[in-house]
Amino acid sequence: MTGPQGTPELSLTVTSGLSVRAVATNPDGTVGKGTVTFDSDQGSFSSPSVELDSFGTASAQFLCDTTCTPPYRFTATWPTNGAVVTAATSFSVRRGCSTDANCDPWQTCSMTVCSNKPGLCASSVDCAPGDVCNTAHVCALAPCTDDSSYLTLRGEDGDYSAPGNRTVRGSWRFLNSLDGRVFKNQLWFDVTPKDRPTTWSAAFETKNGVDFASGQAFTGAVRYPFNDTNAGLSISGEGRGCNMLTGSFQVQRAVFEPDGGAIARFSATFEQHCEGAKPRLVGSLYYCRP
Repeated sequence: MTGPQGTPELSLTVTSGLSVRAVATNPDGTVGKGTVTFDSDQGSFSSPSVELDSFGTASAQFLCDTTCTPPYRFTATWPTNGAVVTAATSFSVRRGCSTDANCDPWQTCSMTVCSNKPGLCASSVDCAPGDVCNTAHVCALAPCTDDSSYLTLRGEDGDYSAPGNRTVRGSWRFLNSLDGRVFKNQLWFDVTPKDRPTTWSAAFETKNGVDFASGQAFTGAVRYPFNDTNAGLSISGEGRGCNMLTGSFQVQRAVFEPDGGAIARFSATFEQHCEGAKPRLVGSLYYCRP
């Protein structure tokens, strides 16, 4: 649950496999510390009380048998600085089973657990960024809107470039050309939040000049644009960035416009370390050109 500015925040997400994940954030935006306790109106959790990790996150697996009936209602509590922060959510996907008849139509019963059939989805959390789970329970491209694109950042405790947890949406600017020449191996994105004048930037370059394509993975990335033939990466904003960095990124989707110019859709996950330090900045970018 997200509280007003200046208060600690706790949010909950659930996968179709019923793993429940809590994210705790301090009032100043840094990662939360302490223990989160999970509860439900039925069933149980593999670990009811979980220590927050260095990203301020904690996860627990929901356990139930055929006596559990969706929707499942989950809560999480986080004691911090004399207060108790609570978050709640619900989920409607069936879990425990003895036969396929105990599962939803798009699922099959395997070892007493309802799992999605190949190629089918329970909800959009099962789909790639930018996809939605349609009424046939198949992942399909979602239309691009002004609010489709986002940059998520999770700075491990001690990370300099983007400490804490945040999702940035706003006005986007995309660059992959210079003096009329289009580059398909370099992508630069700027996003300015609607409620703040600060710009966040994310730059990616492939290794050895190959064009971007879906499914690529690059390790040994160094700071863009000083990466030479290495893969290049740079995530910065709010006056923070790395002078030197090491990292990696994985391209989930790269689709260029039919005329061969601008990128139409791009999604990637990344990990960045500043100045050789151990704390990480991890996150994801999804860009969808309206």
